[in-house]
Amino acid sequence: MAPATKPIHVLSDKELLETVGEQLQKLREAKGFTQTNAAKKADISRPTLMRAEKGENISLRTLIHLLRIYGRIEALEDFLQAPEVSRKEVLGE
Repeated sequence: MAPATKPIHVLSDKELLETVGEQLQKLREAKGFTQTNAAKKADISRPTLMRAEKGENISLRTLIHLLRIYGRIEALEDFLQAPEVSRKEVLGE
């Protein structure tokens, strides 16, 4: 488990996956969903949900489905914002 005080940019891939998995489990439990119930709502298998909560590598589709059912899809908003590109960068100056 990655320490909560460790900045996200210094986490290894393994630590980041484990942290995401822990958060997914907390979100599920906060909603009062069992693993079976959450998997059904997210249209994924229970073993896939279990892998996600263990911090194993899952598909982006699975993450999106889980964020939707947990009411946290807006967590992707910052990521989806178009980066600001200056005229200088576009023109290669």
